Amino acid sequence: MDLTSANRILFINASEHSHGTTTRLGHRLLAGKDVTQLDLIDYHLNQLGQHLPGDQLPAIIERIDQVDTIVIGIPIYWHMISAIAKTLFERLFWDGGQHLRGKQLGVFIHGMEPSDAIENTQILVRRYTEVECMISLGVDVLLIMALLSPVNGYWLELGLPMLLIGFGQGLIMSPLTTAGVANTLPEDAGAASGLINTMHQIDSSVGLALIVGVTGGMTHGVASYRQSLLMSTICAAIALVIIVFVVIPGEQRENQLKLKH
Repeated sequence: MDLTSANRILFINASEHSHGTTTRLGHRLLAGKDVTQLDLIDYHLNQLGQHLPGDQLPAIIERIDQVDTIVIGIPIYWHMISAIAKTLFERLFWDGGQHLRGKQLGVFIHGMEPSDAIENTQILVRRYTEVECMISLGVDVLLIMALLSPVNGYWLELGLPMLLIGFGQGLIMSPLTTAGVANTLPEDAGAASGLINTMHQIDSSVGLALIVGVTGGMTHGVASYRQSLLMSTICAAIALVIIVFVVIPGEQRENQLKLKH
């Protein structure tokens, strides 16, 4: 999205959250620009063809009249743009198109997997700007990586966490595997190693199935992600408790019996 010629910008947040991911991505994209924000969730918009009292489209049009450029941030829900964004496009086309002529329009979309919606959104923006005699700034697809802060830099935002994960896996997986085949007879070492690898696969499959079973019905991507992390942490904590209070004491008792004999 080329915003070099954009002056007064109205950032329209078409998300269900006023201060969620869409807002943060919009602020990152429009940093340094003269921007005002409009949260669609705070306005009542009748659906196309409805004539119910309390429709606030005129208030939105009033905000549009004050700017030269419109940037709409849209989350992808169920492989398409949010319903409130589609309602806005439809209502402006039928009831406020004359207020859009000559203005610049840019759109960015984001989501857990927004790829299915890219082509349709590009077609929508291209056709919409043609019909409404607007200037298209294109469609951007923003990923969660766009939230990384350039102030902190690569190492603090991404490099250090990846190093910690790498060190953690190296310090945990190898010792655990070695401990699993320790004290086995040479002729049984191969079978013990195979048993350990089999249990790794079974445990990971059961844990993944448990997490998916609990979070699979959740439609909010962020909530589902957080719940998955919480369940993973709980499983790790349970494993730690078993190791500390069952495995280690049992090994100590076994070693003591060996010393007595």
